[in-house]
Amino acid sequence: MILKNKDTIYGKKIRLSRGFNKIGNIKVVKANGEKLTYGYDEAYQVHRYRKNGSFYVEELVMLTPDNPISYTLMDIIINTGKVKLYHHNPTRMPNIPFVVSDSFHGYVRNQSDFTRLLNELDKCDAFREKFSEKVQRSRMNLSDLLAFYNANCE
Repeated sequence: MILKNKDTIYGKKIRLSRGFNKIGNIKVVKANGEKLTYGYDEAYQVHRYRKNGSFYVEELVMLTPDNPISYTLMDIIINTGKVKLYHHNPTRMPNIPFVVSDSFHGYVRNQSDFTRLLNELDKCDAFREKFSEKVQRSRMNLSDLLAFYNANCE
């Protein structure tokens, strides 16, 4: 686990918990048995292994801007640049894209959300020129669209 102050905490066991309407806690048990507790607002990323042994990184993201109670763990897809992309599975549904930027913060669940996001991205001339065809502007290409925007737009 990486804290917001950039310290790295190594543990053999990480447990997350949250009471109703409260900032959650992360409990870390180190290899020597020492137990540490951190609030969600103190942690930045959690690095873990799934049962099948695959490694993954999750980041604590606010579902609602400036609301620490809304911190939720999401899988990182794009974590560099002005626009960040996460995947979140709040239910048993497939992962839903979640975008964080200065101008758009939230899920891209449907065409309406995607259109609102595209309207923000279209403010960049390079983006608008590169993705002028309707077929290029698909929700299926969201990570490519955001990667281009991060690389070519300020």
